[in-house]
Amino acid sequence: MSYWKNFDVNVNELKDYFKTHKSVKEFQAHSSKVHSVGWSCDGKRLASCSFDKSVATFTLDKDRLVRN
Repeated sequence: MSYWKNFDVNVNELKDYFKTHKSVKEFQAHSSKVHSVGWSCDGKRLASCSFDKSVATFTLDKDRLVRN
C-alpha cells in the first residue's frame, strides 16, 4: 500500500491557506527549489531537501544552519 494513496489533502485548500499567511522566517541554503520540509518531533530543528540534491538542517531556537 502506498503512502500517497492515503494522503487525503486538498491541494487547493492548502494553497488558499498559505496565501493568507505571511512568512515568519526565511533560510538560505539551497541553489535550487526546495521540494520537502520536515520538523523534528520537538520542533527545534527543521530539515529541507532541494532539487539541487542537498539537504539542510536548521536549528530554530538560534535561527541558524546546522548542517548542509
